[in-house]
Amino acid sequence: MNKMDAFLLIRYYRNEVSDSEKKEVEAWLNESSSNKDQYIQQVRIWESASNASIFDKIDKDADLHRIKNSENIPMIKFTGIKRWVSVAASIILLVGMTFLIYQNLNYSKETRDTIIVTCEKGTGSKEVKLPDGSMVYLKSPSQLSYLKAFTDSIREVHLDGSAFFDVQKNKDAFVVKMNDAYVRVLGTSFMIDEKKDRLQVNVQTGSVEVGKHQDPENAVFLEPGENVVLKNGKLLPGISNDANLLSWKTGIFVFDDSPLMDVFENLNEYYSKPILVDTKFNSPCNLTATFDNEPQEIILKTIMFTCDLDMIDHGTHFEFKTSK
Repeated sequence: MNKMDAFLLIRYYRNEVSDSEKKEVEAWLNESSSNKDQYIQQVRIWESASNASIFDKIDKDADLHRIKNSENIPMIKFTGIKRWVSVAASIILLVGMTFLIYQNLNYSKETRDTIIVTCEKGTGSKEVKLPDGSMVYLKSPSQLSYLKAFTDSIREVHLDGSAFFDVQKNKDAFVVKMNDAYVRVLGTSFMIDEKKDRLQVNVQTGSVEVGKHQDPENAVFLEPGENVVLKNGKLLPGISNDANLLSWKTGIFVFDDSPLMDVFENLNEYYSKPILVDTKFNSPCNLTATFDNEPQEIILKTIMFTCDLDMIDHGTHFEFKTSK
């Protein structure tokens, strides 16, 4: 696994990098899933260190006393302001060393205590039960990471991809963090669908807060039946009207005058054997039908006869062609 400077990753997370540094980090992230895991770990460490208030726990007077009386640290005697500059520099050095030690210890512990679940492409979906009893249904291809035990009065997970969450209600907030945004709830069920150019959150029950890491004060609050799309840096609220939003999880498909390419896309999200079309495929047929956990081949034969198409079973995939 290629290593990336930890401080550069944190500056990237805080949006404090130059354009060239941003391109460097994003290119590194796209190299492998292990690089994304390393980035997630560094962000979690930084957040834990920030919440720990370690600087408040340092006894600065005691540290100054140890510096003055240590035989191992050579002290250069100055008078007036120069002497206090020297002392201040020593304190800053000590605080910095304390933070680095804390960070390394915390990194080691969080690495051991972090669970990473991956739902590979083409494998349908995967159920994950979290430490608090909440359920997550990962949609392929996606990855979820979380601690073995939630701490600090917050239940936090990191998601790369898409998933449906059914969150157990309790007094502790439940937070899902993605690359550019977060979702915060107490107890609810909702769907996060993340694609390359946009992120969409749909609420099924309860209420949900959705915001951007860099702009949390302008978060959007959603009720059941509502959704929000994050695209081009903007949060755009709307109403959920996709009957097949959870078809990849339930196996129930409702098509109402749906274009065939949309139908194939929905089916490919649930069934492991992909559906492809011929390069010259151009069917004007729209499909109106409902399927409830039917075998894939029965659904495809229904489409073939309804829309007068040719279908070839290649073993590894199905191919549709427009009938001559």
